[in-house]
Amino acid sequence: MKKLLLLVSLPLLLAACAAPQPMPTAEQFAALRLQQATKETVLRQLGAPSDQVRYASVDGDVWVYRYKEAGVWDSLMHVEFDRKGVLQAMVSGPEPERESRWLR
Repeated sequence: MKKLLLLVSLPLLLAACAAPQPMPTAEQFAALRLQQATKETVLRQLGAPSDQVRYASVDGDVWVYRYKEAGVWDSLMHVEFDRKGVLQAMVSGPEPERESRWLR
């Protein structure tokens, strides 16, 4: 019986250890200062990004964070850095995978 209990509880315990980090909030994004914050600052305040992408229009890295706009709408925040790792822009928009109007 003890072995069965251990076999059942072990996956639950491991899943709890792998819980995702909390989503950043609009307040946390607002606290970041353009042309002052660095990648290290953003990592410390927001945690690791959901994704990292490159755009031809951005001369540097773009980190993507999932968050809830106004605590309700599934959104993406694109955090843009220059080549030196300094924050240049933050662009918010709906998350296409969760937004029904984009699924048609």
